[in-house]
Amino acid sequence: MYLLFVIVSVFLLMLAKNTIGKWINPCAVYIVIWWIALSIHDLNLIYYNDMKKVTYLYIIAYECFVCFGIMFGSKYKFVFGKKNIYSQVSSENDFDYTKLDKLIYATAIFAACAIIPNIMMILVKYGFSGIISNMADIYAARESGEMDYVNYFAPMIYVSLVLMSIRIKKEGMKFCFILVIVLAILNALSFGGRNNVMYTVLTILLPFLVNNDNRNENMKAVKTNKFNKKRKRIVGVVIILCVVILYKINMQRALATVIPNNISPLMKSLVTKNYSIYKTVQYISEPISYLDVYLDNSYFKFGVNTFYFWYKQMNKLGFNLPILTTLPFYNVPMQCNVGTYITELLIDFSWFGLFIAFSFGLILGISYRRFRVDNTDILAALLMTIFYIALILSFFMWHIRSTTIWLFILYSVFVSLVWNRFYRYKHRLEK
Repeated sequence: MYLLFVIVSVFLLMLAKNTIGKWINPCAVYIVIWWIALSIHDLNLIYYNDMKKVTYLYIIAYECFVCFGIMFGSKYKFVFGKKNIYSQVSSENDFDYTKLDKLIYATAIFAACAIIPNIMMILVKYGFSGIISNMADIYAARESGEMDYVNYFAPMIYVSLVLMSIRIKKEGMKFCFILVIVLAILNALSFGGRNNVMYTVLTILLPFLVNNDNRNENMKAVKTNKFNKKRKRIVGVVIILCVVILYKINMQRALATVIPNNISPLMKSLVTKNYSIYKTVQYISEPISYLDVYLDNSYFKFGVNTFYFWYKQMNKLGFNLPILTTLPFYNVPMQCNVGTYITELLIDFSWFGLFIAFSFGLILGISYRRFRVDNTDILAALLMTIFYIALILSFFMWHIRSTTIWLFILYSVFVSLVWNRFYRYKHRLEK
């Protein structure tokens, strides 16, 4: 069945190359990530139960639906009424970057209203030197509600990072942007988990790395070398900084993990050299084993994962909707409560989850194409980044369930509407 997955993946890669036109595209990224996760799972570094054929078939089916959604969204132009959504492309030459700077600072200040109180609360309790060493305790305190966090404002920092990435890509780095990145790192540290670090890395890198198909050829010839060097330096610094933070978090979280006996001799030797290797392998491969166990114990609760944020808000208003804060723990054989995005879509929508996966890919494909046509399209950049993040981390969980991601979506739509209204109003006055 693993061979069938590889054959289907190669077919989809070739089809995406012909449809989207680049080897590095969302379909390729999805396929490579799932190939890595599935390969690590099947290496038996950790002795999981043998995976059933039906589990492979679910993985292949969801892979096809997501990739076809991406290709369909990337290939075809969608028309609403009489307006083609690709027809209104703003000119990058007269794009007002000084006003974009103000928007970056405004959104960062909004996010700082939550980030600074949260990090100050942690500093008071653990001290500056104790943040990393107590990362597991910070994560546990946040999950249990022991620490009284300022909620809902912090995710605006990801909007700031996407806008900043657009700005850096076109006009270069500004010193003030360092403060925005520092705020994002402090936000990640205050939550004690990996997800916020990954969000920080990806919101900076994704808009920066996706190329513009319509760049002027003469401009390309003049600026290519300088731009590529600048891009490599910025990308390198961001990746190194965040990898160090991820490593530190992973190491501290690993120290709080009891390594079971059911691991291979190779894993035992690796763990003696670096204790966090087990936690990293487990993080990547364990959710697939959870999916396999879930299919033997399947159940249906409409939308409890996808609409978790909304169910929670409605319950505050007096409704009594079912809430699934996390998935139930299964032995896989160790205790686990994450099961890839496939498990959560099956819980939420049963067989209809395949069409949700297609719709997810469709939105990503549309926003990906729209951003490649016009790198100054803020809404396309924000939506592409959000759905790309969920795609990249789909091997772990369905990130659309996250309160952070839903707030990121809401803030993105709001900021885009405000920007477009102001920007179009400015152009109407000029005309």
